[in-house]
Amino acid sequence: MRTLLPTVLALFLCIAAAPAHASIIQVSGEVEVLPAPPTAVTPSQSDTTIFGFLEQQGVVLTEPVSVGVTTSGVWVCCSGFTAGQIPAGDVLNSYLLYDAPVTHAPGTDDREFTGSITFGNGETIVGVMLGYSHISGVGSLFFSPTTVYPSGCSSCGLETGDVFTLSSNMQTISVDFGTGASHIDMIQILTVNEGVPEPAEFFLVGSGVLALGFLGRRRRKRQPGI
Repeated sequence: MRTLLPTVLALFLCIAAAPAHASIIQVSGEVEVLPAPPTAVTPSQSDTTIFGFLEQQGVVLTEPVSVGVTTSGVWVCCSGFTAGQIPAGDVLNSYLLYDAPVTHAPGTDDREFTGSITFGNGETIVGVMLGYSHISGVGSLFFSPTTVYPSGCSSCGLETGDVFTLSSNMQTISVDFGTGASHIDMIQILTVNEGVPEPAEFFLVGSGVLALGFLGRRRRKRQPGI
């Protein structure tokens, strides 16, 4: 029993300390993954950073949700998107990826933002939500409850020429956005976890280990010398 306790306690501590975006295993370019949802998504935040954060985790769909893209490939705004649906019953995580430049680029109108996010640990992308009217339309499902989002934002979303790419394994999304000052380019990424135990399951496993250790200790007491 005593030898099991440190192992189980270490397991619990690792779960408690794991960041909410633990399934994001790699970022590139100008992407910065925030450790927690921001207090607000607003224009004029940074000329050099694409912000990403986990909005919601473990959302069970009670009805299908329409999304802009559900398949791998290179997608250029704002035509040719293959819209699809995510079926009811799926359990989703939602991430917001956005840039919000403060100034125009010298000599041009838009600033260019490039980068990528790669998911691991069995987490795959099942849909990308495009257009702020669509993103805000399902805000009750996927918005972070601690973040203030724009209201009726006509300058939020993608613009002509913005590009994003979904890898063939649906675990990496790369973006190339051009955004003007006071505008926000954004997409919402919806993912599922495939075959990865949730934290609650880890606690059940830990409880089972403790129970087994307790039973083993009782048996040793009943059978001295073994």
